[in-house]
Amino acid sequence: MSDPECNVRRSYRDPIQTAYESVAFVPAEPLTDSIKNGQYEISGLVKTGADERERGNRRAAPP
Repeated sequence: MSDPECNVRRSYRDPIQTAYESVAFVPAEPLTDSIKNGQYEISGLVKTGADERERGNRRAAPP
């Protein structure tokens, strides 16, 4: 939205600015222990930038 080529209706600019300011002042909630200490399995096609790999199935390479 900060891109000068991004066309935003004038009527939307104030509500968007207010939303950004509201988010900036709301502290994030701490992660619960179940999230911090949980175990998760990632499977399927995993992409990071140009790197693309299968994970969590028979065709996947070991992690």
